[in-house]
Amino acid sequence: MFKLYIFSRHSRSEGDLVTFRNFVKLIVAQDDLEAMIMDPHWRSIHETCNPCTIPYDFIGQFERLPEDEPFLLRWLGADRALSRLPADKLRNGAAHVTRRYFSELDAALKLSFFAKYFLDYVSFDYEFW
Repeated sequence: MFKLYIFSRHSRSEGDLVTFRNFVKLIVAQDDLEAMIMDPHWRSIHETCNPCTIPYDFIGQFERLPEDEPFLLRWLGADRALSRLPADKLRNGAAHVTRRYFSELDAALKLSFFAKYFLDYVSFDYEFW
């Protein structure tokens, strides 16, 4: 089970642990105003980057970097100097871990989360677990 500590100057007891389920419930419960000021790591891509209103030259996904890499290198004009980007030694299997965490949620909470990030899921072809 995923556990997140709420850090403080005080002791970290079991009461300070936040489960993944409770974290998702907190994110889902955010209203529009709270979502605007929430930690940028939890904010939707649409709220952060406005991909429908800003004419970006390139939108890539880290998850699909191996597929995007040749185009990205050509677009940057670096394809003559680099045939590939430097190897990513920090891959951590996040997709696998995410699937496992989401498998612990009931269908209603998964759907609420999906609804909150709906535009990101459909715009960027993210898998919905």
